Amino acid sequence: MNRTFAKFSALFLSLLVLGALPATAKIEKKVPSPKPSISPAIVNPELVERIEGAEVNWTKGMIKATGVGIAPERGALSQRRALARRDAYQDAYQSLSEALDPIRVNGDSALRDLLVGDEALKLHLNELVRDAQIGEARLLSDGSVEVALSLPLYGAASLAGTALPLQPSVATASCAFTGVVVDGRGCGAQPALLPSLKNIDGKVLFPIGFDPAAFQTGPVKYFHSPDAAKAAMGKNPLLIKARLSGGATRADLILDEATSKRLLPAKNCLQKGALAIVL
Repeated sequence: MNRTFAKFSALFLSLLVLGALPATAKIEKKVPSPKPSISPAIVNPELVERIEGAEVNWTKGMIKATGVGIAPERGALSQRRALARRDAYQDAYQSLSEALDPIRVNGDSALRDLLVGDEALKLHLNELVRDAQIGEARLLSDGSVEVALSLPLYGAASLAGTALPLQPSVATASCAFTGVVVDGRGCGAQPALLPSLKNIDGKVLFPIGFDPAAFQTGPVKYFHSPDAAKAAMGKNPLLIKARLSGGATRADLILDEATSKRLLPAKNCLQKGALAIVL
């Protein structure tokens, strides 16, 4: 044991002399390098609902479906791309058609509910899908082709214009507000083409007729951001909070008694389509 210790001491001294070891050994703790600062995520002010193969932008009032076509392995390049483009459009049309079914029309029904037994509505919707706006085809890196189709929720040739029977009524009196913003967060509400605002007793406060011009852009706009909703409703919007959601589709918003009374002076704003809902 003494010999082993002597050998180890001699080795240590030789390393010390040669400078391989420092005279005073220090144990240094590794200080972790600071993590790069991460900017806070930017919240999208728009309310977008994603359905398989499509998405509904409830802020812009547009539904968009995408389709992808795979080019065959053989054949001339131009022919392969043409076939891929054809398949992409077929895929997009099918995605758009299927995406319409679950869209909520109002607090009571989704579009699929209205289609039951209504052959005329089915025909009109098929024509609407057929005439959808065609986007530019995009060639992907793997040789496949992606295309997009879009359809407006509101306007003349639109989903709401086809599915909703409306009773136009021109608002004549002026409104003390530039619009109405309803905060529907936290009560389980869902977006719909034409939701209702009701008081606690179930009386409908909205919709009660529309200015026909307002329906071209939509009687209601949905937002994810309260600030964006306020900005969209002008300089002096009425700001209210929904108490509950209601209806089979949870699209209706229920207001308490005090809030319902605050809404009455803004009736004409609602008829003009100056309504924003935050979800």
